[in-house]
Amino acid sequence: MKYFFSIFITSTLLFISCYTKLPTNSSSGNQTVSKDKVTAENISFNNYIKTNVLSQCTGCHGGSGGVSYDGTYADLIKKISHFNEEIQKESMPQGSPLPQSERILIQAWVNKGAPEN
Repeated sequence: MKYFFSIFITSTLLFISCYTKLPTNSSSGNQTVSKDKVTAENISFNNYIKTNVLSQCTGCHGGSGGVSYDGTYADLIKKISHFNEEIQKESMPQGSPLPQSERILIQAWVNKGAPEN
């Protein structure tokens, strides 16, 4: 009887865990979209730009001289024209421009009004 009860409890827990919604990846409640699933329709600052694009900017622009960037949406929006221009003409990131597929997504994001969420 103990054996049957143990199997029943284990099976039930396994079944429930398969249908439980996992927590999202960001504090704002938005899920991060993996690089292979982002589209021009679902791209936003919080679900893609911040983690997949801007992570390549803060090493040089994280507050020391020149064009600095503090990592926030508000700061990027102030510089959006300059940011997009430099990305599209392939001068940034220096020495390793973003692939065309990412530049197209960034342009689509800007064209949508650069949504935060």
